[in-house]
Amino acid sequence: MDMKTFLCFLFPGLVVAVIANAGFVFAEESVPPARFVAEPSQKMFGEGEEFSVQILLDSTEPVTSWQTMFPYDASVLKVEKISGNKEIFPYWFEENDTGGIVSLIASAPVPGFQGRGLLATVSFKALQAGGSEFSFSDSSLALSANDVNLLEQSAVEPMVQNGRKNSIDKTIILTAGILLLSLGALAVFLFSRKRSHNS
Repeated sequence: MDMKTFLCFLFPGLVVAVIANAGFVFAEESVPPARFVAEPSQKMFGEGEEFSVQILLDSTEPVTSWQTMFPYDASVLKVEKISGNKEIFPYWFEENDTGGIVSLIASAPVPGFQGRGLLATVSFKALQAGGSEFSFSDSSLALSANDVNLLEQSAVEPMVQNGRKNSIDKTIILTAGILLLSLGALAVFLFSRKRSHNS
């Protein structure tokens, strides 16, 4: 068997297969069209220290209404003030602190807000030294004008369609790589038989 010939057929097929698999991974790692962001997302503080956490919305699609809750440790932190940003979401229905959970609900006229913007600022005072992380509840919503939750990965139909198209394209490429590998193996087999007959 001619190793050089074998490698000439094997290597291109492997390259095509690897590229196709990388495409599958990339398609699966697509992100939802909207997300909430806490800045800072974690904080170390001393006793009596005052600081603020900004709640931001980062969305590639227009959001007309949203709601979220984020918990905090009421044994070490006290909410001093909640300031909703009424410039991008003028209608506020909830700016509450229940002693451990901050709840926020607001909306805006159609077409809504798209991009990265400040939703609210929550001011804290540390009752004792410590640290805290800030994250959002799973029940959070960021709704489009059609009441689609944009926090979910499958919220935008074109994104789903594009993902299916990408999967089909990668399947075609992967199939081509496998066929190339098969043809290469067949060619090497025939070449080896021919050499054995000649000898």
